[in-house]
Amino acid sequence: MIPKIRIVDGKEVRGFKVMVAGGLGAQPMLAKVGFEFPEADELIPYIESVLRVFDRHGERASRHKARIKFLIQKIGFEEFDRLVKEEYKAIKHKSVHVDAEAWPDAALPAADAVVPAYTVRDPKNTKHGKRRTLSSKNRKGIMALISVCRSVTSAL
Repeated sequence: MIPKIRIVDGKEVRGFKVMVAGGLGAQPMLAKVGFEFPEADELIPYIESVLRVFDRHGERASRHKARIKFLIQKIGFEEFDRLVKEEYKAIKHKSVHVDAEAWPDAALPAADAVVPAYTVRDPKNTKHGKRRTLSSKNRKGIMALISVCRSVTSAL
């Protein structure tokens, strides 16, 4: 979910861009846009309809394949979206009020905040405290760059 704000008729409307079926791991997949801009009150019913579709049509035999991305690979995104819309019709509450005004504002750190000191144990193997290694795993032309933080210790 990506939080968004739109101005509709001069009023600020909070909502989200909902992405589904993305993932990393052995079979990486880019997420697809499930819902471009549900308002905050429509988010929970949309998620409930996605869960219902996955519950009815998702993989049960293999725990490793029990992911929405595999369901979408199997039935296609258009069919998945159609099923989500069908489930949405069956949901009792089409709106769940979210009172964003009741949430406390996020506090930024003070301008004079103290950052903990740290030391580099082995400067030969590091560049700015990180050792960079190129992974030997090459799947479908994708090489992974792995950053391993081993030499930085915090002096907390």
